[in-house]
Amino acid sequence: MLITQIRGTGGFRIDTENFHIHVDPGPGALLHSIENKLNPEKINCIIVTHAHTDHCTDAAPLIEAMCGGILKQKGTLIVSKSIIEQQGNVGPVLSEFHYGQPKEFYTPKAGDMIELAEKGEKISLEITKCEHPDATTFGFKINLGNKILGYTSDTAYFEGMGELYKGCDILVINNTRPGKERIPGHLCTEDTIKLLKVAKPKMAILAHMGMKMFRSGISNEAQRIQRETSVQTRAAQDGMKIDIGESSTQANLKRF
Repeated sequence: MLITQIRGTGGFRIDTENFHIHVDPGPGALLHSIENKLNPEKINCIIVTHAHTDHCTDAAPLIEAMCGGILKQKGTLIVSKSIIEQQGNVGPVLSEFHYGQPKEFYTPKAGDMIELAEKGEKISLEITKCEHPDATTFGFKINLGNKILGYTSDTAYFEGMGELYKGCDILVINNTRPGKERIPGHLCTEDTIKLLKVAKPKMAILAHMGMKMFRSGISNEAQRIQRETSVQTRAAQDGMKIDIGESSTQANLKRF
């Protein structure tokens, strides 16, 4: 998808009343933000889960947007260690010119908790384990106050993974391939079924789908997952928007 752009690789955005969070800004994140009328200058938090191209290439321009063209310190940057330092054969992606500009900066590991506040609104992130070629990759559960959203990032399935994502209202799953056609460090449909049978979120969203997933019929895979897990399952589409909030604090997720 990164090469063909049949589906966008710009990540997704979480917007609440006071938080505007861009997650995994891969190629096209800046352009598609503008096309979807989501002003990148309003971003106040950027999360980059690892240093592979399809997750991080637009991190620098989004930092520039968040920080007013690098004219002021603003916002929060939460990135894997590989984004700023070489880890094995990956990274770094950002220079200190960029990662030194946001007001708050974190390179978390599994088990860490990060609490953020913006104009009186508070959210928290629980960092979750991943098994991926970039060993510093992380997923997360973000508590938005009235809803919990989980994101697996890129990872192989591992024992205990389902337990990590229990309690999620929405779980975004990077389901790269159909059936049992897994590749190292990524989930396939069979893995997602195992995950959802334990995690049991109210809704699952399939993302990060590769060409084999596309050719096999993404909707067919989503229907199979829903049928076998009884979890409402949707396949992400470019520009798709999901309303999350049901209280005075509204939130939505937008994928591009």
